[in-house]
Amino acid sequence: MQRPSTVGWVYWGRTVHTAAGKIHACTNGPRCNLQGMLEYFALRDMGCYANIQSYFNTCSNDRKDTGEFVRAVENGPVEQAGAPSPKLSELQRRLSAVCIQTKLTKSGLEFKMAPLMSGSLKLAQSVPHPWLPSQMIDEIGTLEDLPEYNALVDANAALERAISGNSPDSLKQKAYTELDTKINALCKALIPTDEDLINAFFLGDPAMFRLRFHNQIMFSGRTVLAPGTDLHLDELGLAEDIAWKIFSPLVIRELKDRKQVESRSEEAAKKLDEIMSCSWVILNRAPTSINTSLMAFRPKRIHDQVIRIHPMVCFLMNADFDGDQAAVFLPVTEDAQREAAEKLSLAGHLNRDPNLYGLRLLTHEAVWGLADLSLKPNGLEKIRELAQVDFSLTPPIDRETIANIIRCRLQQTGVSAAIQLMEKLFDLGMKSARESGASIGPFIGKSIRADMPVDDSPESWAACVEHVSDELESRTDYGSSDIGPQLLAIKSGARGNIQSLIRLTGPSGTVKDSSRQDMPIKHGLNRGFTPAESYACVAGARRGLAAISDNFTRSGYGVKEQAGPKGFGVMARAMRASKSGEVFARAAATCEIDPLTDLDSRLFVGLSPL
Repeated sequence: MQRPSTVGWVYWGRTVHTAAGKIHACTNGPRCNLQGMLEYFALRDMGCYANIQSYFNTCSNDRKDTGEFVRAVENGPVEQAGAPSPKLSELQRRLSAVCIQTKLTKSGLEFKMAPLMSGSLKLAQSVPHPWLPSQMIDEIGTLEDLPEYNALVDANAALERAISGNSPDSLKQKAYTELDTKINALCKALIPTDEDLINAFFLGDPAMFRLRFHNQIMFSGRTVLAPGTDLHLDELGLAEDIAWKIFSPLVIRELKDRKQVESRSEEAAKKLDEIMSCSWVILNRAPTSINTSLMAFRPKRIHDQVIRIHPMVCFLMNADFDGDQAAVFLPVTEDAQREAAEKLSLAGHLNRDPNLYGLRLLTHEAVWGLADLSLKPNGLEKIRELAQVDFSLTPPIDRETIANIIRCRLQQTGVSAAIQLMEKLFDLGMKSARESGASIGPFIGKSIRADMPVDDSPESWAACVEHVSDELESRTDYGSSDIGPQLLAIKSGARGNIQSLIRLTGPSGTVKDSSRQDMPIKHGLNRGFTPAESYACVAGARRGLAAISDNFTRSGYGVKEQAGPKGFGVMARAMRASKSGEVFARAAATCEIDPLTDLDSRLFVGLSPL
């Protein structure tokens, strides 16, 4: 190696879960993977309407004909399903149980109050409609799949007995009040409020009906992410069990022989690989806080239990390889496949947003390797020859310079050439980093000159840290076996900053302890903190994590408010409302017709965009 490298023992702790315990896949059934509002918003904002239709209608596991649909895929190409979507069908069933009739016509979605035709529970006594107290309700549709309905049946029987048995008025009133309570509870279960949904989530009840884009998707799988450095940026290594499961219907379609597919014969395996090479799958790393959390890849079957992706893709998907899981979805319609290639592939994302090249596409190891290479004889020429740029390069090159190189290639020769250049820069940077032997020295920080304060005043320690910071910022001895690799990582933009290096080498300055008092941290991580310093740092770290968590929660859960339906039809109003049932009841009372002109409402009910 080109420099001293730290070696020794490393003790690893391992959690009890493994990839073998996480992997699963299905074409239909209870183990299909969820997609929700955040995924919908991301797809909608990228104009991926075919995949929205595929996710939330055509391939929704909520459909009543999932088994027939899988067989349809086996028998030939399938088209997108039309309206009503499974969500709308379920909503219609639930609303009709409380005498709200909905009908999808050419004019839109019609609402009106209407008596039940059959299969109803006659109430022993009329009660005010929970969503519209000015209206009385005297019957409830049969909903035996809801426990709240069964409780209502019992309460209604109790009131019938009280009335027929000439019970005292007090007992009749008590039974009536109980019936009214049970009807209100049933209505809350029919269309839960946002508060009910949040409570259900924390209680582990994800099956509750949601008036939003949220369901399990057929032809999907999930497992742990792992690196695939031999893959191209637009390729994905797909675990064999997942590949066979979600692609089997397509293989059966081609071979016309189910037994060969079930036995995974050599001919079936060859056909599977052939079909996969011509297909796109969509990988989703939740939470979908950015559009690139959904990316399309060409799948390659691997004899493994993980999903492998190129390390450069990780930053775009907010993923890494410490046990992160991701879900993969196979678009089964031609329009969804075409859309995945055009809009969700890396090329599609770059065409939509060329500024993505400026993100941390190259890993910090690759950036560090290129920076280190640029300091060596002829190293800068190697980079220049590969990049083919006509502007000057100054060593050490940094992340911004690399972004400018990619920008030029993108502007001059297009997306495909820019992606190829990214891969070549990554390979060159990683090769340089491997050969360097760079690591953290066992006595890191010994060359830093710091005059320790004689007192514990925050001002003295702040001045000391400022002095150390200035010294480090001015140093350019990247070949130093003490802090050279770390200094180069910081100044090249590969990873870290001067403050993190100071915390590593010490003194670390002052932090707010548990009582929010300034406390000097006189040591660094290289020598170890005292117990009191560790305790003080933990208090500060917890406050920092709380702030990060708060910001993340606000951004994640604030998406609905920012990006929710903007229309003023019944469906859009109900999807925005905290008590959606009341919106539907008022619309039914006035026989309102929702013209379904806004995008979100149309997609929800299963119609194509206008």
